[in-house]
Amino acid sequence: MRLQGFDHVRPRFVPDGRENRGNLYENWGFTGFRIPGVAVSPYARGGNVNHMPITHESILKLISYKFSLGHLNKRHRYATNIGRSFNWKNPKFDPPRLPDPQTITAVPCSAQSGSLPASSRPKPHDLVGLETSGYLDRLGYEVKPAAIDQVFREPDGVKKSLRDSAR
Repeated sequence: MRLQGFDHVRPRFVPDGRENRGNLYENWGFTGFRIPGVAVSPYARGGNVNHMPITHESILKLISYKFSLGHLNKRHRYATNIGRSFNWKNPKFDPPRLPDPQTITAVPCSAQSGSLPASSRPKPHDLVGLETSGYLDRLGYEVKPAAIDQVFREPDGVKKSLRDSAR
């Protein structure tokens, strides 16, 4: 059986008591195509990418492991425990320090620390080629510059920061 999709990796099959490999629509061992998963938790290992295959049963596996509940069924028994991607001994309960959006918008990109001036970019942004190729014009799509009130939740604060920085 050949599966077609957007992903170059064949979907996983896991053991399941109802498994029927002959018919894709009746196959309960088929996990589906890969999608990204994000763990947001004080116990998540920051700055790392975990490549373990996670399925919907992975959260149930964590709960049953944590509370010694046993396995619900065969598929649950062979699921990956998402808890293995956490650092249970060193949680980080302090909220991350995020920059203030109004401050960032008030300073040009070329003046921000750690950023490259626009003229020294190694390559233009991917959307620049799409906008300048004429393809969008042929589709009848007009590219308009983004306005502050369309991008930010509190546009008045951004405008005030821009005025204050110009003084």
